[in-house]
Amino acid sequence: MTITQLLEDQAAKYEDKTLLISDGEELSYRAVQQRAASVAAGLADHGVGAGDKIILLMGNCLEFLYVFLGAGRIGAVVVPVNPLLKPDEIAFIANDSDAETLIMIPEFAALLPQVAAALPKVKRVFVLGDAPAGAPAGSVAVLPFACLLECAETPPAIAAGSDDDAALIYTSGTTGLPKGVILTHRNYLANARMILRTTTMSGADRFLLVLPLFHVNAQVVSILAPMIAGADVYVMKKFNPFAILPLIEKFRATILSAVPTIYNVMCRMPKAAEYDIDSIRFFVSGAAPMPEETYRDVQRVLRKPLIMGYGLSEATCASAAADYRDPIKWNSVGSPLRYTCIRIVDENGVDVAVGDTGEIVVSGPAVMKGYYKNPEATK
Repeated sequence: MTITQLLEDQAAKYEDKTLLISDGEELSYRAVQQRAASVAAGLADHGVGAGDKIILLMGNCLEFLYVFLGAGRIGAVVVPVNPLLKPDEIAFIANDSDAETLIMIPEFAALLPQVAAALPKVKRVFVLGDAPAGAPAGSVAVLPFACLLECAETPPAIAAGSDDDAALIYTSGTTGLPKGVILTHRNYLANARMILRTTTMSGADRFLLVLPLFHVNAQVVSILAPMIAGADVYVMKKFNPFAILPLIEKFRATILSAVPTIYNVMCRMPKAAEYDIDSIRFFVSGAAPMPEETYRDVQRVLRKPLIMGYGLSEATCASAAADYRDPIKWNSVGSPLRYTCIRIVDENGVDVAVGDTGEIVVSGPAVMKGYYKNPEATK
């Protein structure tokens, strides 16, 4: 099973049921599948093939998802990048990943000559929105992303297999240069299914996606797991923490995955307790430790269960998560997810006693294939 095959299967199963909502646009499972297939065919028509890397220098938008969900059709590998990184950081990731294709937000269009100079491996650039296309950028072809959606080519058969690379996710580089985490289609779908079982999602759920799509949390927790469940997702394009509670009220969201700082802001909004968020079943928090004060504020102001999880990109996304149906402790990330083994070991690899400090080691089907072009770090 691959990400693209999942979308194909769910489109056949749910057809006209809503999958994505964003800025007044509402797309069914079938419509998303068709657009993802069109984008894949368009990329293939422009020379992108199996194993090729595609830099996604994009914010939260539907176009990101068309590429993310459709790239497996041609066996291509996505490389999501935070558009707020410094230019030299973006250049390092693009060059290290050997990417030949770049899809970018229009705000960077004016920098195309510099992009071409800094990224010698890039052969083609697709620009979102109304940014000028065809602009001279050396030997780089510059085209509007819209041409991919208009591709008349018959979508090719799905080329990727479950053990093929789906994405390179670059680490933050806190201990040196960023490393490219190789995640396969199997990694992604195994982790999404683990999360699905823990959270008891169903087709009646409605997710509110507020975290950045360049991060695995949004990709797995707020896109792939809901897709498997047959749920729908509202995609917040421009992040605004003050708009979250009004959106929950308006779209009757049932689950929100966010980080502690976002919950802190939500609780401190004027009249936060007056919004109708009865639709919410529970909140999910990850990516950073949860301060006890923030946890207590959520219980006092929002009055909904808040569960924590633990994970890392090297294990796709989540390795442990609390269950909202169990007694919840504010400082607990719950138990290991299904099919995941977590141990706490000393410097010799021996399990430490309960309550002692040690190194967290994780095994299971969500653990990465390795670091890209870095066998020593992988070892």
